[in-house]
Amino acid sequence: MATIQDVLALAQRQQQAGQSDQAEAIYRRVLDFDPAQAEALFALGVLCLTAGRPAEAADFLNRASSVVPGQAGIFLYLSLARLNLDLLEAALGAVETASALDPSFPPVTSTRDSVLDSLFVHAERDFAANRLSRAIARMRHVTRHRPAGSAGLARLGCYLTQAGELPEAIEKLRRAVELAPDDRGTLRDLVLALNLLEGTTTDEQLAVRRRYDECFMRPLARQAATPASRRSSGRLRIGYVTGEFIRAHTACDMLIPLFGGHDRERVDLFVYTDVAKEREDDVTHTVRGLVPGWRSTAGLSDADMAEVIRADGIDVLIDAIGYSDACRLGVFARQPATIQVNMTLMGPSGLDSAPYVITDKWMSPPETAGDYSEKFILVPSLYLYRPMVALSPASSLPSQARGHVTFGCFNQLAKMSDRTLALWARILHAVPGSRLLLKAYALADEGIRQRCHDRFAAHGIAAERVELRAWTGDFLQHMRAYDEIDIALDPLPYGGGTTTREALWMGVPVVTLPGATAVQRYGLSILSVIGLSEGIARDEPDYLARTVAFATDLGALARLRADLRGRMERSALCDGALFARTIEAEFRKLLG
Repeated sequence: MATIQDVLALAQRQQQAGQSDQAEAIYRRVLDFDPAQAEALFALGVLCLTAGRPAEAADFLNRASSVVPGQAGIFLYLSLARLNLDLLEAALGAVETASALDPSFPPVTSTRDSVLDSLFVHAERDFAANRLSRAIARMRHVTRHRPAGSAGLARLGCYLTQAGELPEAIEKLRRAVELAPDDRGTLRDLVLALNLLEGTTTDEQLAVRRRYDECFMRPLARQAATPASRRSSGRLRIGYVTGEFIRAHTACDMLIPLFGGHDRERVDLFVYTDVAKEREDDVTHTVRGLVPGWRSTAGLSDADMAEVIRADGIDVLIDAIGYSDACRLGVFARQPATIQVNMTLMGPSGLDSAPYVITDKWMSPPETAGDYSEKFILVPSLYLYRPMVALSPASSLPSQARGHVTFGCFNQLAKMSDRTLALWARILHAVPGSRLLLKAYALADEGIRQRCHDRFAAHGIAAERVELRAWTGDFLQHMRAYDEIDIALDPLPYGGGTTTREALWMGVPVVTLPGATAVQRYGLSILSVIGLSEGIARDEPDYLARTVAFATDLGALARLRADLRGRMERSALCDGALFARTIEAEFRKLLG
């Protein structure tokens, strides 16, 4: 009479002969007799995995691991089954168990690498889909097992930046830069993140920006052709290097009025934009109509784009992107235009390629001149504003209908430092019954929302007083959300530019606290231009006092709400022609 071992041996011979179906049938009959037979469970797990049935494989291998918990091979195959099911954290747990049971087991390393590679890819997908908490958790697995892997550290630093966890984000990015000093993108991410970190000085920011210039831009400048010289022509040829001209791009409401303000009798206007054909929308077509020299540069290398600009004979080339995600600094390093100018709103660039910066007296007061390698080209207002669609007048004061004051901030969560939230909590305590509405892209994630509520709870603010809302892609819906707030609060240390202008246009006054760096003075510039000095605080107690003053005089607040759009329209903030003619005159002086 055949024993279990005889039957198992028969199944193994069938399996080795390529008769998988017959082998599987025999193993299943063994389990009918003994459901806990470990060899049959393991063999069926391997067969099912090979046959592309990972769910069945995982079931058999789980059962096998319960019967024989000390066998590394079972956990290794269980890891592979879970990997095929996208159960990535569980797959990592299984391969770590296999490693603990037999550290010298050869397949462990390759299997772990496969799991970590998959975790990296899925973390990137989660981040793109705004599942920020899951992305962070998955990339933490990657960096824990690959502590010297610069790619994982760099991406985790970016995720943490978006989540507002700035100190840890900076630490990860700095470590990634140390590990991969030739990675241009990671150093650029560090440049941007430092703008957001509480307590960062201009000198600290400049040190990283100058390192970027020295490592990546100056070598390009040394390889470049001779800097372009001006063609003999009375007309001024001005080129703008911009990001995507689509509705979602925040620069459109500033650049469109500027383009429309140029003197077409004396200026030839060019725009170099990386918007892909399939992403063009009505805003793209609007800009095309304003700019005779439209150049689509999507897909061009920096070197090829520089040659296009050189061939266009540009007198003045303006960088409206800077260090942002669409960065084209490599174009400017190649010196394709006679004069090159920085207009990126971030203060001193630390770069040699653009020796001039367009700014205003609030963004760059005289005492900051020593921080800049660039010479100032001063305009009446560095910011312009014209909404991309017509908007109805400001609504009535929401507090009149609701019976309580609603504060609001629609800036990205990364700007909302611990200092900011502590200050806003003091405001909520000082104005009984008041509410706070926060709207940000990262707040679509439940874990991030809970973390935000926890931060307020630490200051004694109950969750029902803080409404957290995800960003909407619909522009009109976004703008109408300002109808729900009475007073907008500018975050620290990185203030709002787009959101400040949007709030004011919708009749919502903004309270801001200027600081030492350029990104801390956006609100100062905008409010000064429209004459809203009552929104500009000297320090935190003054920020609190000014906000409470707005909140406790609802009659004055209602009158201000009705007047703010008119103030903007009458100011330099809405005068694209004034801005354009000012820089045109300065450019002609520089060209001689």
